[in-house]
Amino acid sequence: MIKTLFKLIIVMMVVHALFRFVPPYWNHNEFESEVKERAVTWASLTELQVRDRVFEMARARGLPVTSEDIAVLWDDKYLLVDVEYPREIEFLPTWKYEWTFNAHVSTLILDSLDPGRPGR
Repeated sequence: MIKTLFKLIIVMMVVHALFRFVPPYWNHNEFESEVKERAVTWASLTELQVRDRVFEMARARGLPVTSEDIAVLWDDKYLLVDVEYPREIEFLPTWKYEWTFNAHVSTLILDSLDPGRPGR
């Protein structure tokens, strides 16, 4: 009886941890996918404009991202976007952990798609 109760408590703790971790993780992955999908259309934008777009996308998803968490770099034909932000996750009812989520997007921008792209 005690053994079964102990196993049940362990299972409930694991389920609770998954219940708390999976939604933020899923939301982060959806955000990263959205940035990847939209980045190919940002050929004519400056670094500041890209940062603003990424910030608005994160805010729309309710992610705790600040503009300082977003790094944008134009490297010749590549647009590089890095987003790193902390989020506190309650794995157990009395134990919280600050998890750092990272998103790295590298997109090839072809000049033929936007010949009027300003120089970087």
